[in-house]
Amino acid sequence: MHITSLRQVIGRGGSIHRWLFATGATAGRFQGGAFSRPSSNSAPFADSDALARELLSAPAAMNQWELAGAIAQTHRTLG
Repeated sequence: MHITSLRQVIGRGGSIHRWLFATGATAGRFQGGAFSRPSSNSAPFADSDALARELLSAPAAMNQWELAGAIAQTHRTLG
């Protein structure tokens, strides 16, 4: 699977699924050696916070038809 720098999924034809995001150990920017410490803004947590902000703000940036279309496209993509 290919993703953009914002972790948006890139489809087989090269189209970017604007509202379909990938996350997890293999999709993140930080691998096994990046551990968090108490009372610190560790890089993996900051990265996850940025993704969460993008996900939570995404529907507000869309009109109702774009949102409905994105939901339908995601359902088709995931099968």
